[in-house]
Amino acid sequence: MTYIGIEDWRLIILFVASLFVGILGGCVGMALGVIRVPLMTLLGIDPLLAAGSNLMVSLMGSTAGSWPAFRQKRIIWTVVLIIGIPSIIGSFLGAFYANLFPHGYLLFLIGIILSLSSISMIFAAVKSINSKKQYQEVSGDKEFQSKGLVRIREGLLGFIIGVLGGAIGVVLGPLRMLALVNFLKMSPRTAVGTNLVLTIFVSFAGFVGHFLNGNYDPVLIMLIGFTTMIGMYIGSRVSGSIDTVKLKLTIGLVLLFVSPFVFYDAIRTI
Repeated sequence: MTYIGIEDWRLIILFVASLFVGILGGCVGMALGVIRVPLMTLLGIDPLLAAGSNLMVSLMGSTAGSWPAFRQKRIIWTVVLIIGIPSIIGSFLGAFYANLFPHGYLLFLIGIILSLSSISMIFAAVKSINSKKQYQEVSGDKEFQSKGLVRIREGLLGFIIGVLGGAIGVVLGPLRMLALVNFLKMSPRTAVGTNLVLTIFVSFAGFVGHFLNGNYDPVLIMLIGFTTMIGMYIGSRVSGSIDTVKLKLTIGLVLLFVSPFVFYDAIRTI
């Protein structure tokens, strides 16, 4: 038995699963806490404890995954600033007042959004592959230029996603990825790197909210955080060499794969 009160074999499952989830998450620019948290609760970990611990694990993994993206110049710092600051505020507020939110209904809504959006992304990617249409790769901030009301909309979107993610204990990288690729029209490669950096800040803010309420476990964080860091570093390095249209298809498939986990968590919570 451990400090969190579950058997060693359950921790081993989490340890190994976190490595593979980390690799997949690093490839598509998402910490994929929406997979880890349901797995934690399924293995007997308290939901709030799992939520708070997962946010720190997401921070650790995204930090490791961001380094290859930084070296490959796949991070757009303008987006990090515009979306990141409102997301940080929203994540902290959502986490701090987590007990006030109807978690199950929020998760159900998120599951619907992920399902519909991922299917749309998959069809768009398949259409691009069939027509041999490719993204025009642009490095750095030149790829992203927006002003005025558009930036306000992006900041508001970041805030809302931050509140939702903080409340349920995940950073909602999948929703942010949808926003970056579908609404901001970023290329998948730069969206992956940018989303990883955003996840660092959002995870930290959300974790602080849960930390103040004691919703975390240091043993759990150290155990699965280690393998998550290794996995996301490997995945992030790989994503830089994947064709952009195929990467968009992969992102869509991962989002579709994630959706049932969200619905499971929603049904369990309602």
